[in-house]
Amino acid sequence: YKILAWCVCAVFLGMAGALTGNLVGFIDPRELAFAGATFGVWMVVMAILGGKGTLWGPVIGAALFHLTQELFWTYLLNWQRVALGVLIVLIVVLFPTGIMGWLRDYSANRRHMTGSPTS
Repeated sequence: YKILAWCVCAVFLGMAGALTGNLVGFIDPRELAFAGATFGVWMVVMAILGGKGTLWGPVIGAALFHLTQELFWTYLLNWQRVALGVLIVLIVVLFPTGIMGWLRDYSANRRHMTGSPTS
């Protein structure tokens, strides 16, 4: 099972690399493999934003984080790093359980307030 999981991951990684190479036109392994210290921080923020311990949480967190990152880089010119720092603080303070955890808690509170039976 481990080898099969590794092969499936390698297929998706190869497809992503092919798309990146086609889009960029040039691939330097040092830039992609060692993207810097902020790359690791961004991965953690994506997982926290979406919700840790869930399958779809990090996927949703990655999509939202990349969307806001692109918007910041497009419209905030030289202030994009400051805006990303503020976003990280807001995520940690306002969504400590992530979006999926917030949705789970919101639906549980809503069911509790309406008197619907829980399953």
